This record gives sequence, structure tokens and C-alpha cells, in this order.
Amino acid sequence: MPFVYDESDIEWSDEDPEPPRPRADQFQYLRAREFGGEAEPVRFSVPPLRDRSARSTTKPLALEDVDATTSQLLAVMVPALREVGVRRLYCRYDGGHDEGFAWLDRADMQDGRRIDTDALVRRLGDIRAQDRLLSAGVVWSGTSMHEVIHDWLVLEWASMLLGGGFGTGEYSMYGAFTVDLDACTINDDPNAEAIVRNISIDEGGR
Repeated sequence: MPFVYDESDIEWSDEDPEPPRPRADQFQYLRAREFGGEAEPVRFSVPPLRDRSARSTTKPLALEDVDATTSQLLAVMVPALREVGVRRLYCRYDGGHDEGFAWLDRADMQDGRRIDTDALVRRLGDIRAQDRLLSAGVVWSGTSMHEVIHDWLVLEWASMLLGGGFGTGEYSMYGAFTVDLDACTINDDPNAEAIVRNISIDEGGR
């Protein structure tokens, strides 16, 4: 699934604070089971929404029950994304050593157009998706829709695909995946470009 550069056997001088940056052509593409993730396509369900409108909106459900939060997050966001016309989401990820990261690259619409995160956030604002998240107890007042999309929703889908501890190990990694909202599937992109945010790649290797 991801493109991985294994650093476990690399040695460098104590005078160097960090290992040398890998070139893009040094990354090896690994399939799901080779990396420890799931067989593709990864399927997810959209559970029914539970009404939690009586809860305080100053404390998120995430602090109480991670599984319940994920369930409510999908129950709100997948229908909301479909409502604003999203058909597929193309997401990227990278990481290594201590943590994995994921973010939305673009949304593919039912009418064939592609929009970025800012445009998607505006559309979700038009249907008051933030209020739905608050009522469901998923977020607290002040949580931005950018945070919901990148830090919660896309990261959750990345974890479903790659495993909950993705990005933790002696390696650097990057990749991309597609979320199909009609089929409720996640598929890795074996031809993902070396576009990263949280690791460094030697530009000369592109």
C-alpha cells in the first residue's frame, strides 16, 4: 500500500543529527498485507445517527469513547458529503518513526468537477454540517471543519486502510488513497506521486 523507505539498517555519523533524505526512487511500494494493513478494497459502513443533542458541546465524545466517536463521525459526515455532491475523496498520507499523517487532496464531485478542501468546507457550511456534528456529540464548539476533515475523518480512513499504528517504525512512508462514498470502499493508489508534508524527500530523486 504505501511507498516505504526502510531506515532500520542505515548508519550515519553521530555528527549528523538526522539521516540523509531518501530519494523518491528509493521508496518501495508494499501491498496491504506486507505492510500490516487490510486487504483491499477496505469496506466501511455508515451507521445510523444517534441523537446526542442533550449532551454538553464543550466536551467531545472523543474523550469518552473512541469507537462511538468514529461511528457518529461517519454517520454525520458521509451523508453530508453525499448531500453536497461528493462522489469520491482523494487523500494523501505520509509519516514515519513516530506518527502517521493524512490529509484531503481533493473531492471528486458527482458532476465531474474537482474541488479542494476550502471549497468543500464552504459547501459543508452551507448545509450546516458543523451543527450536525455538535448535535451528535462528535465535536465541541470551536472545532473547525478543516480539523474534522483532516485530523479526524481522513485520518480515520487512513487507519482503516493502513492500520492504527501506521507511520510508527524505522521508516519513512508516503502514499494516497481513494474513498468511494457510493460503494463505501477505500483503495490505495499504487501510482501515487511523491507529494509529502511531514517527511523530507530529496528533490533530485523525483
